[in-house]
Amino acid sequence: MDFEEIGSMLDSAEDLYSAVEPYIEWARSNWMALVLTGEILGAVVAIKFGRYRLGLGWLVAALATIWMGGMG
Repeated sequence: MDFEEIGSMLDSAEDLYSAVEPYIEWARSNWMALVLTGEILGAVVAIKFGRYRLGLGWLVAALATIWMGGMG
């Protein structure tokens, strides 16, 4: 591997980083909404399949997320 290949790889990595960076920043600023959405969807799917205890667990996790998010 010569220096040109290494430079090309570094340029590709920088291009990838600049393309992905806005999405990473958005996820960092909206982490609570993403987590709550996942937990609520998990509860809905679990209840839909008749797994009521699991669905209740997902809802408790959502409440804990809200509580922990409010503490920070």
